[in-house]
Amino acid sequence: DWPKVAKALGRWLKLQLTLLRKVEYRRRGAQLWALTRSFIGRRVFKSLRHADQDQLSTLLTDVRRDCDTAKALFQIGSFDEAVTRYAAILEMMGKVDSRITEPSALSAPSPEPQIAELRAERVRVLVNVALCQKKLCRLAESGAAATQALAMEPDHAKALFLRGSVYLAAGNPDPAVLDFARVAALDPESAGARAELQKARAARSTKRGPDFAARIGGNPSKEQIIDLLSESTSYQVV
Repeated sequence: DWPKVAKALGRWLKLQLTLLRKVEYRRRGAQLWALTRSFIGRRVFKSLRHADQDQLSTLLTDVRRDCDTAKALFQIGSFDEAVTRYAAILEMMGKVDSRITEPSALSAPSPEPQIAELRAERVRVLVNVALCQKKLCRLAESGAAATQALAMEPDHAKALFLRGSVYLAAGNPDPAVLDFARVAALDPESAGARAELQKARAARSTKRGPDFAARIGGNPSKEQIIDLLSESTSYQVV
């Protein structure tokens, strides 16, 4: 009869309206998700700062030119000025393309050959910063720069050697042993690495590390650090 038909028709219409709402919600949800992904993608892309090949080539030229200037400052003993110049180079590299600064564990092969060259230049700059800071007897800063270089190139012998010498000068022979042992493994012909490794092992065996600060009456002075830094670690910037 008619009342039953009307009731059934009402249920059907209600069901259709419910389905339409669900479809509309899904459509709107899909639009919102697409918009969100697009926005996030633009933000991520912006944060990654991928440069084109012309920009990378120009940056590589500028970096090498400024490195020559910093090297000249180092050679005349202006270590502070050299550090300032190197810091400006590092900042410039990070602003142009984020791939240059990525640790080796996160870095993927890049189609642009300049990226690999710029990464090598960044490692070189960080190692030179470590050397300059060591010359200024700033052990913490020197060790930090060497560690940053090793994050990008874990088997960089010069960075390992410099960090090992910093650890040893600071009275911390345990990590110094690890760094010098790695250098000796990478370069078995290095007499300097073997000598420093023996020195670090001797310091560790006599527990020099824990007793070091007390024995010298606190933190080492500049003169004591200079005395502790071996002549075998007297690298030059490259």
